[in-house]
Amino acid sequence: MAEAPHTEIRHPSRYERECNATSRQTQGHAWNQAILFAEVGGLMSWAPKLEKQYRMAARYAAKILEGANPGELPITYPSEYYLTINAGAARRLGLTLPPTLLVQAERVLQ
Repeated sequence: MAEAPHTEIRHPSRYERECNATSRQTQGHAWNQAILFAEVGGLMSWAPKLEKQYRMAARYAAKILEGANPGELPITYPSEYYLTINAGAARRLGLTLPPTLLVQAERVLQ
């Protein structure tokens, strides 16, 4: 007897479930710091560029492994962010987003 083809079932993370729940509760009337929020129906997100955050974390880890005292390393904050706008959520809310806002977005979801 032939085996059934393997299909991977991906279960949403706790964070994804919370974003979905918040989006449903607010009917998309919100923004969040996670891009995922706009992807699941939220109006918009303003999130740091994670690639740069990961590079900075790697630099800090390297310094610590080389003997630096973690308590003496400077605290840094993201310098670049992604703006993601969910145009579909805006339409559902009856909002007209200004073109000047849309052109600044990294992504506009339909």
